[in-house]
Amino acid sequence: MAVKQQGPAGAAEAKNEVAAGKALVPSHPTNRGVPLNLDWIEEVRVNTTAVERRAASMGGRRTVKKEWQAAWLLRAITCMDLTTLSGDDTAERVKRLCAKAKYPLQTELVKRLGIESLEIKVAAVCVYHLFVETAVQELKGSGIHVAAVSTGFPTGLSPLAERVAEIRRSVEAGADEIDVYGEVSDDAISVFVRDRGSGFDRSAVPTDRRGLTESIERRLERAGGRAAVLTAPGEGTEVELHLPRRQA
Repeated sequence: MAVKQQGPAGAAEAKNEVAAGKALVPSHPTNRGVPLNLDWIEEVRVNTTAVERRAASMGGRRTVKKEWQAAWLLRAITCMDLTTLSGDDTAERVKRLCAKAKYPLQTELVKRLGIESLEIKVAAVCVYHLFVETAVQELKGSGIHVAAVSTGFPTGLSPLAERVAEIRRSVEAGADEIDVYGEVSDDAISVFVRDRGSGFDRSAVPTDRRGLTESIERRLERAGGRAAVLTAPGEGTEVELHLPRRQA
């Protein structure tokens, strides 16, 4: 193929044509966004009967077949949270659970499917606070998270201060996740959540970023409740939500 060489005059002409083309393109102001409005979300209504009927029929449907079905099942394994929450749990039982979490499929099946490189494993192992350290040690280096059920699970009848203290002890023991249960009384519902993240400076949050103010604090205020958010850089974040119950 022959390539036509352009001289200085041709290059200048091409440059002028490009400039002329740009001049024809309309210019628009920068889209600076709009304030967050959650009214349309709060006004959403769900046809519960239709949803339940559709959900009940899902078990008999097989829209995914053959290799795609296998792929979906493998993906489902990586989203699982293996749990042993028996009243007679022991360290040995937790160790066996952790071994299953690291190798959820039989070696022969993995080879037949040719998925050795995928390193299929579950997402997390959930244990009582007493066995957090055992699970952390057994799963070290596997990338599997350790979740702890704290706050006096399953009844949650211990005093609030003790439940919060148990959360802190589970985090100190190495738990990555904490399942927190709220407190429900005849008059109100209270939920306390604390993480061990990096925290942040609320005064440094840009004024156009109103997720915390609008999505949490204002929403509870409109419902007659309150929210307290305590955070600081390097100190994690504590959130307390309180909502009064409406009497029927």
